[in-house]
Amino acid sequence: MTMRNGRTVRDLRRENRTAVLQRLYFDGPLSRFSLGPATGLSSGSISNVVAELVAEGLVEEAGSVDSAGGRPRTLLRISPGSGCMIGVDVGETRVRIELFDLTLTELARTERPLGADSPNPHDRYDVDLVVDHLREGIAEVLRLADVPAERLLGVG
Repeated sequence: MTMRNGRTVRDLRRENRTAVLQRLYFDGPLSRFSLGPATGLSSGSISNVVAELVAEGLVEEAGSVDSAGGRPRTLLRISPGSGCMIGVDVGETRVRIELFDLTLTELARTERPLGADSPNPHDRYDVDLVVDHLREGIAEVLRLADVPAERLLGVG
């Protein structure tokens, strides 16, 4: 189904999910009540999106806060264990690979030296050598943290 502006219902759903996840990631934990104004979404949309994200294990409850009358509001946060990401730094003398959960807690790290003793300093930046270091380093941090590759969301 396409709307007048060319966006589909699927596009809108993805945008709503992204808005909620971004707010929880950068400003969380937050209540459903706080997510409405923070994202510009209606309370109904917030309820639907949050229910989906909780069912998928991407969002979890994180305690509660008192409300200005009525029952306490449940806080929501990104589930740290719902995925992992890898950061890579190719430096002058080494390649560093770090594995993080979704709260940016470091789970594992490894470094691979780049051949500083080579007669030609450009040899240390050989693409095949750097790619091999990345491939081996990514496998190593996943193994060190006992994280299955399917939980890896991205490398950057």
